[in-house]
Amino acid sequence: MALCRYLSTNEEEVLKLIILPLTAIFPPKPLKSLEDCKALMEDIKEHGIKEPIIVYRKNLTYYIKDGQHRLSSCWYLGLKTIPCYVLREE
Repeated sequence: MALCRYLSTNEEEVLKLIILPLTAIFPPKPLKSLEDCKALMEDIKEHGIKEPIIVYRKNLTYYIKDGQHRLSSCWYLGLKTIPCYVLREE
């Protein structure tokens, strides 16, 4: 995992931008159907991932909070990693 930068969204929540392997995010499988992801897959192929997904960490596991279509599209495209904003642990 490579730490890229920190973002402050308000006084209480700090986001950290990292690159995670798809297999490190629970559940380790596509959450949306291939049909639901086709348009986004084409956009990712052409432009890359424009917006990181949002995950949170509990114990040693990352859970997806926002970005199920992006995560599923990356799975279907065969990508190995995805940029993620990690919510600060409480």
